[in-house]
Amino acid sequence: MPFLVSCENELVAPAGATNVQTKEAYGACRTYQYISKTSDVTSYGTAYKDIILVGFREGITEREKQQIVRQSSLYKEIVGEVALDSGPITLVQLKARSTCADVEYLRAQLQRHPDVLFANPAFNTQDSEIAWIGLPNEFLVSIETGTQAQLEALAASTNTRLVFSLSEELHLMSADKNSQGDALAMSNLFNQQAFVISAEPNFIFQAKTSGTGEATTQTMLKGTKQR
Repeated sequence: MPFLVSCENELVAPAGATNVQTKEAYGACRTYQYISKTSDVTSYGTAYKDIILVGFREGITEREKQQIVRQSSLYKEIVGEVALDSGPITLVQLKARSTCADVEYLRAQLQRHPDVLFANPAFNTQDSEIAWIGLPNEFLVSIETGTQAQLEALAASTNTRLVFSLSEELHLMSADKNSQGDALAMSNLFNQQAFVISAEPNFIFQAKTSGTGEATTQTMLKGTKQR
């Protein structure tokens, strides 16, 4: 499946951001890490330079999506869409000359647009069967029994959203550009809370055997539902 992107001359912090970021702040590659409940650290490295995962507001047309992402000189094409419970994610592919620093800058530029809910990176993987791992807006949270009110309070304070509950203990959350951080950052933050048993992003996986725009992406949530 694919990805999406756009670029402008001036950088403005997305609505709801606590700090105004400068262009220089996005000019360097960022290293992404997941910190589990037991403080184990998984490093995903820097952003995969070929793809960006973008969430648009409900009701936007394909033509409007194209108009937004084609502003970037690094944009190659929209290569597909992934249907998640929180809404569709558009996959945007970048030109070959793109770098991880370009991805970070383009993410910031996309998130300036009022019709863009989030723009997240993908990562390389050592798995011989997986082309890339994509960071969507969703993350799974397992909590202690009887702590739903605490989860709702934490969601309100971080500006994240409860998408639905698989059980009393297992919940699907989402984070957008107005949240305290992306799904990976929110998973790390939620794991610091005493009532949370575990929190982890609902990663998207792209199989190497599939064409860029064809593969059926798998998510951690699909695996959870099957168990």
